[in-house]
Amino acid sequence: MTIPSGIRKVILPLAMLFIFGAAWFGLYKPELAKISEYNKKPAASRQKIEQLVRELNEYDPPTADERAEWKALEREFSLKLPRGKQITELYSLLSRLAVNLGCEDFNRMEIENSDTVYTSGDIPRRGFDIQLDFSCDFHSLREYINGLKGADRLIEVVRLEVDRSLPLLNVKMVIRSYYAP
Repeated sequence: MTIPSGIRKVILPLAMLFIFGAAWFGLYKPELAKISEYNKKPAASRQKIEQLVRELNEYDPPTADERAEWKALEREFSLKLPRGKQITELYSLLSRLAVNLGCEDFNRMEIENSDTVYTSGDIPRRGFDIQLDFSCDFHSLREYINGLKGADRLIEVVRLEVDRSLPLLNVKMVIRSYYAP
């Protein structure tokens, strides 16, 4: 069977066009889309780099006053939240307060297995509990708590038990001291 020449001239180009169209949409067009995506990534990175360079060029270095303020803030922060437990300084503070206020039978000890990590506002810090036992009058107890409140170190009173006995109050207090991990 022979195909007439007029139809052959029409069908053969249409068949070829169909094959090339199928190849274009099936094979080449998805690959070209991937290539255009790959070309966009360096352009985005280039824009980001150019933005960073602009920010660096516009950056004003801190003044001497700002640097001094940062250093003071860093010192204050390291006092409030020291690196490591630094338990001897804490015990010294607790004992000095007790002696200055005339507290009697002062005893302090770290509670075992109380060293844990606490987080508030996404700021991790470690803390440990110390139990304090002493006897004093009401005025001295108030001043002792105010002394803890005014301490350089971050200290929290976790529990306070006061038994009234004459002539002094028997105090059992648990405090938590924090430090940076």
